[in-house]
Amino acid sequence: MYEYVCQECGQGTVREKTVRSYKTKIKGYPFVVREATIGVCDKCQAEHFAAQETKRWEELFYQSLVKDKLFLLPEDIQRVRKALGLSMEDFALLIGCTRQSLYNWEKDDRTHPQSRIADLLIKLVEKSHSEGNVDVIGFLVKETEKVGISLHVAEQPKVMSGIQEQVIQTYIDARGRVAKAYDDYADSQAPVSRAMELLITEAVKSRASEVHLEPQKDRLIVRFRIEDILHDVMSLPLSVAPPLVSRIKILANMNVADSHYPQHGQINFKAEEEKIDIRVVTSSAKYGERVGLHLLSESFPSPALGEHMKISRRSR
Repeated sequence: MYEYVCQECGQGTVREKTVRSYKTKIKGYPFVVREATIGVCDKCQAEHFAAQETKRWEELFYQSLVKDKLFLLPEDIQRVRKALGLSMEDFALLIGCTRQSLYNWEKDDRTHPQSRIADLLIKLVEKSHSEGNVDVIGFLVKETEKVGISLHVAEQPKVMSGIQEQVIQTYIDARGRVAKAYDDYADSQAPVSRAMELLITEAVKSRASEVHLEPQKDRLIVRFRIEDILHDVMSLPLSVAPPLVSRIKILANMNVADSHYPQHGQINFKAEEEKIDIRVVTSSAKYGERVGLHLLSESFPSPALGEHMKISRRSR
């Protein structure tokens, strides 16, 4: 199998060597071969591998996955497919494989299991069907840990901190009256003012440089720009928008009655013991007024106003 000149150094001879508990990787996953046959150069110690031997390792790897129940068995795949009420042809279309491949995976006497990608996808389909919403990244990380790999996935910036629930609790009807007051604020405070204070305070905590209020067909979408990326942080009833926008325009010395032309103004705000200079830009949109709040402070200086906000600066 070996006994040839080493291609690495061009001087030594590759000789056969048996290694116990040989550590390698199969398809990117760590695997230990109980007894492996490799070639080692007697000059530079470079390792060489024969195709026949590595194929044997791959078969051992898949066998271990099935033995440890890390791969779905044929009856498991059939169970998932039948739970969805799909024929073999339709299930193959759903997971992106051929009918023949699915047929082979469901055979009790199969010689090879499904691919790792197909196995994970079928598991995700099953989990989604039984549980509804699925944390896909969390699921994949846990599945990867089962084969000996520990991954650290960067988390999405946490910009909620209960803010959405608090603002929704302060649901404001079209006339700007309170439907339900905040439990953790004094009753004497105006609900609209509290809602705005919560939004700005949360934006400052999240190190956001901008806050965007964007009315949609039936919702008011609130977005924070954090490290130059816009994040959806909450979805509020659209009826919250008019009184909230009016409050912002009053504080920014804008014309509250004018909702058709772009305006800009400025608000001085204090959050987390920090003075914040808020530049306000408004413009008309299909379902109401779009508002951009640009937050400026010494601790998180921001680019010039309008660099990211796609709103006209023309004022009235």
